[in-house]
Amino acid sequence: MRHGIRNGVVAFCLVVAACQSSEPPSSAVTPTNPVPEERLQSHFLTMDEDRDGFISRPEYERGRGAIFIALDKDGNFRLTEDELHLTPQAFDKIAGPDRVVEIGELFQSASASFDEIDVNGDKRLSFPEFRKFILHFGS
Repeated sequence: MRHGIRNGVVAFCLVVAACQSSEPPSSAVTPTNPVPEERLQSHFLTMDEDRDGFISRPEYERGRGAIFIALDKDGNFRLTEDELHLTPQAFDKIAGPDRVVEIGELFQSASASFDEIDVNGDKRLSFPEFRKFILHFGS
């Protein structure tokens, strides 16, 4: 148990450091891919603790912070409408009256559930499923 917590903390710190890097991303950000591909792959690998090429439900539950950080462009641990690629109605539904989305609010929404992301229903997330989910929200 302690090993899993330590790995989760280390992974979280690595993701935070990568997101706060002052270096420009090595891949271009395009309208069809608003999150650099290398960043998507890095977050996927962070969550894939056993390196089997998939994210299991337990790995997803432990690594949801990596998804949140991938979306949090300004690093303030709050997602605003300009950080999420959602319709105004969908954003309002998740954010509520304070007009910001905190980590719990994001992952309580039905669209961020493991089963919703697992499009093929095989009980594990592939990189294409993960990528599609992030790009759905990321702006």
